[in-house]
Amino acid sequence: MSATGSVLAAAPTNREPVELRLWNIPSKLATDGVSVARRRVFDEFCRRNPHIRVRALVPLRIEGPAAEGNEFLAV
Repeated sequence: MSATGSVLAAAPTNREPVELRLWNIPSKLATDGVSVARRRVFDEFCRRNPHIRVRALVPLRIEGPAAEGNEFLAV
């Protein structure tokens, strides 16, 4: 474990809760190596930062001929 890891592990956990809404949370069902590694990093982040609540962001979607506007809704 690096010195940085030691400091992170020793940080107090009585912080104000923070909520993050993320677009691409790695899937638990992934089987390819890169996706599995990303999920493990994500899980470790959540374990080390219990005061941070991570929620999946569900983007707005426009159906039909105006669907090209979906990129603008992501901003």
